[in-house]
Amino acid sequence: MTYSSSLVNYLSNEISHGDPMFHENTPLTQLKKKLLPLFKMSSFPSNKDEFFRYSKIKETDFDNLEFNHQPITNTSSSLILNQFSNYFKYKIIFINGELSLEQTTLPSGIFLKKITSNEETQEVMNSLDQANFFSLMNILYSRNLYELTIPPHYKSSEIISIFHITSGDFKQHLSTPCIFIKALENSYANLISLHLYLGIEPYYYVSNSALYLSLEDGAVIDFSKLQIESETSLHISTLQANLKQNSILNTQLISLGGNNSRENQKIHLLGQNARANLYGLYDLKNEMQADHYIDLIHQHPETYSHQIFKGILRDQSHGVFTGKVSITKDAKHSVSTQLNKNIILGDTAQMTSRPQLMIDTDDVKCTHGSATGQMDPEQLFYLKTRGIDDNQAKKMLYHAFAREIIEASPCGKIKQILNNFILNDADENLSLDLNYSNRCQHGIFSFT
Repeated sequence: MTYSSSLVNYLSNEISHGDPMFHENTPLTQLKKKLLPLFKMSSFPSNKDEFFRYSKIKETDFDNLEFNHQPITNTSSSLILNQFSNYFKYKIIFINGELSLEQTTLPSGIFLKKITSNEETQEVMNSLDQANFFSLMNILYSRNLYELTIPPHYKSSEIISIFHITSGDFKQHLSTPCIFIKALENSYANLISLHLYLGIEPYYYVSNSALYLSLEDGAVIDFSKLQIESETSLHISTLQANLKQNSILNTQLISLGGNNSRENQKIHLLGQNARANLYGLYDLKNEMQADHYIDLIHQHPETYSHQIFKGILRDQSHGVFTGKVSITKDAKHSVSTQLNKNIILGDTAQMTSRPQLMIDTDDVKCTHGSATGQMDPEQLFYLKTRGIDDNQAKKMLYHAFAREIIEASPCGKIKQILNNFILNDADENLSLDLNYSNRCQHGIFSFT
């Protein structure tokens, strides 16, 4: 099926009219020229596609977007970014989709570089899920691809933060940051990805980011993602990981912003004793939609996975969770658990939960479950009989519900942000938007 739209037309015109992003004879340019025909032959995901059945993302969401990559020009936004980034010693900062080298600092032994060689672009080609429309789009629109290497036996609890900043300087902006992270043998890294909108006015923009993780034998990565985009934005994110023998990936996906957000997470367990522990929390209000699509594939005997995703839904919001676990015929003696739990406040919010198991072998242990309902009135009544007022009791129950996910983060600063956020949003009398400066006024981004 041939797909034709302003997206493909724009890319084709850029190539034919000699934009430097495509015109230079570099390995990256050649990679994009190979991918462009695949993109043209792709169809924009629709609700007829099983993996996209409940998404509200439309082709028209990408109309009239600006594709230029520009730095922050707003002084207020710059000050806010400096204030926030100072909380993290080591950071990689993307501003409007472009890497800010002067603000990027890394610990000794950790290397960040542009992907430039034929060998590197071939690895990109091999890693890419060519069936994922937004992954193709991300590579094609990215001016540069980056690779972060964690050397063998590197072990440090120091946090490496990856900032994805939309400054609010440009209306109708599209950003497509992309980074590949290699954790080599027996290494350990603690990574945090923060997606923030620093503008004052709630402009519409689209963020389509991609992160590819490769864990060699014995490597361990703790990864937390905090998404606090503008409530008028579209946020699309791809996380893909390959885990080899004895490697461990712990992820925590937190969705607190974006009018419409889509999280694509695809994990391959490729070696014996590879383990993936996936946690997620989405806190939605107004007409926000958060769509999580998890595709976890056990491809080797004795591999292990554990998933817990929780949601709090208010107003007319809509949450979607699709958790697909596949146990291939070679993955005997594997273990997988999956749980999705949601609290719906009121009568107008909606939750669609689809835990799925596909088992092609014997001798495995797999469980999955889903539960969605209102706040437990007995728990609320119990707290109120102890002299706790109604509003404070609800805050306590919200926080208790989210605590398991919050505590999954190894980063104390992230835990503080989430604790402050949940407690403030639980206050029915406190109306907050997701503008960073407003959040600061209520102490949500304050650390002790």
